[in-house]
Amino acid sequence: MARLLAELSNAPGASGFEDEVVAVLRRELDSLGAITEDKMRNLYLERSENREVGGGERLTVMLDAHTDEVGFIVQGINANGMLRILPIGGWDTRNVSAQRVLVRVTATDDEAVAGCGAATDGCSSNIGTFARKYAYVPGITTSKPPHYSTAEEQRQVPSFDTILVDVGANSCEEARALGIDIGVPIVPDVTFTYDAARDIAVGKAFDCRSGCATLVTTLRELAGETLDVNVVAAFSTQEEVGLRGAKVTAERVCPDVAIVFEGTPADDNFRDTYTSQTRLGGGPMLRHMDRSMITHPRFQRWALDVAQRHGLPHQAAVREGGGTNAGAIHLSSMGVPVIVLGVPARYIHTPNSMSRLDDHLATVELAKTLLRELNNEVFALL
Repeated sequence: MARLLAELSNAPGASGFEDEVVAVLRRELDSLGAITEDKMRNLYLERSENREVGGGERLTVMLDAHTDEVGFIVQGINANGMLRILPIGGWDTRNVSAQRVLVRVTATDDEAVAGCGAATDGCSSNIGTFARKYAYVPGITTSKPPHYSTAEEQRQVPSFDTILVDVGANSCEEARALGIDIGVPIVPDVTFTYDAARDIAVGKAFDCRSGCATLVTTLRELAGETLDVNVVAAFSTQEEVGLRGAKVTAERVCPDVAIVFEGTPADDNFRDTYTSQTRLGGGPMLRHMDRSMITHPRFQRWALDVAQRHGLPHQAAVREGGGTNAGAIHLSSMGVPVIVLGVPARYIHTPNSMSRLDDHLATVELAKTLLRELNNEVFALL
């Protein structure tokens, strides 16, 4: 799990630019079933076992995780070489200044050959195989030192009008010579670390690379098993900018029920034990409500009962804010019962998040158990 989460966390993938995350997932899913992809770069996997058993009366369960992360996009280049940026997804600007970032540019052939931070995203199409090669220019989000700022400036919350990205260029021409142009994406420059002795993982984009990692692991550990349901995994894009990919995946898969795998914000670092509903080490969080959905009460109750009956770690929450792909999926077709399995992570939507692998593994165990027990009889009671 640590290796998989590290690869997914380290892969750059701001909303709309998830190419390298999709490439990692393609490699990890290669032997588990039929893989397809749509024009939004949503990735689908149908379990091999679906075809072995078949049957039109079997339920279709969609397992969802989104591949994108919050990031930035270059809006313009100033005459002095500084990059003007806009946010992709939800950021608190207090967490943006003075951070290392990576600006994605198209690699030259020389850069691709020499390494130079280049990454290749191989994709198949009906006109053959092509590859897009990317390189990354390091930069820093600007921050005015206290030596030059007034007391009033220090009290103000920064805005994206004042936060720029400095790549060390001294002119617009120099920045463009690096391959930078308007419309290129930017992500935090953070490398995953794991302290096995304390089971503490730190990295970027645990929302939702934690969901991707647990979904992949669930599929692996169920490989070869015959279930009473057909399973289609959908790794969707652009969740952070409006659940856009999931609107497409739900329409394509037409599931009877769905389970969303997420990296969900922990609250145990700023709330006491009594009021905290999502803590590290507590297992997956099943949310009753957020801004995007009131969870199907009977499906939620069934899932909680399964977890309790098997003695599996879990926790439940009612959220005032936030949302997941469940918000789009449950409104598809004639209405789809959906539950969310959230892996707790502190400080999501910032450059650095903290999580525990035992919560990832507990999420996998609960997901496997739910899929083993889900059948037509359960569905009839929902």
